[in-house]
Parts: sequence; C-alpha cells; structure tokens
Amino acid sequence: MSPRSDGGSPITGYLVEMKESLGTRWIRATRRHIHDTNITIPNLSTGKQYKFRVIAENDIGQSEAGPASSPVLVKAPEEVADFTQMLQDTTAKAGQTIVLECRVSNPKAEVKWYKNGYQLFTYDRIKVSSEGQRRAITIKKVEARDYGLYECSVVN
Repeated sequence: MSPRSDGGSPITGYLVEMKESLGTRWIRATRRHIHDTNITIPNLSTGKQYKFRVIAENDIGQSEAGPASSPVLVKAPEEVADFTQMLQDTTAKAGQTIVLECRVSNPKAEVKWYKNGYQLFTYDRIKVSSEGQRRAITIKKVEARDYGLYECSVVN
C-alpha cells in the first residue's frame, strides 16, 4: 500500500522495521531500502509472532513510521513438489488391468488425475493411490471407454 502523501517529492524507497510481537524495540527488517510495495523478510523464527511497520523515504527525508501491522505468525514453509518421474505412454488390451504411475519430490504432495480434462476419483474399476513418492491410478478390466489422454498434476 502506498503512502497517502509524498510531501511534494516522489517516494524513492521504503524502510521496513520489525519487532517480536511482544517486544519493545523496532529493528530494520532489511539492509537496503526497498522500492516495491511487497517484500519477503528472510531469517524469521518459525513459531514466533512479529509486527512490521514501514517508513517512506524521498529527497526531503523519511516519514514517520506507519502504524504497526497486526501480529504475523511465522509458519514453516511448505515444500512444493515437482514430478521426478513422469507418466509413460501405455497401452492395454480389453479386460486387462493397467497401472499409470508417476513419482513426486514431496511425499506429502497431492496429485490430481484427469482423463480427457475431467478429474478422476476412486470408484468402481478405478483406484487412485498414493504411497510415499509414488502416485498411481489403476484401471481394472479395461474397456474401450477407458481410451483417452490421462494426465496427473501436482497441487501446490
């Protein structure tokens, strides 16, 4: 969010200050002035709460610090997942069981399965499974209606 007034001189940057939620001393959250209105603050402690405030800067000087944010709880970052093994082209004859399989980098990752753009779920002859990094869909007693483009996608 930009400041309400720039005092007649364009804003040249911002300083971000932070403190532990119950602390009394404000410290700089970044070493350099930032020029964007979004920032990622590194090296915060997981499980602690922090408050932040911003000071605008221009050729005239620095503004007073803006109001402190509400407390922000730092959570452990969620690991994103990528495919480590992609689906292979597969064929099957009528009546056979076929297993389509992929592997993901994060064992907690959720994978969604699609056939011709429509999401698939476990039902009747189809079983969606997840074990460790392996993700699979099993189709029992393959029929002509099972022919199509199957895809899996990671939900990050």
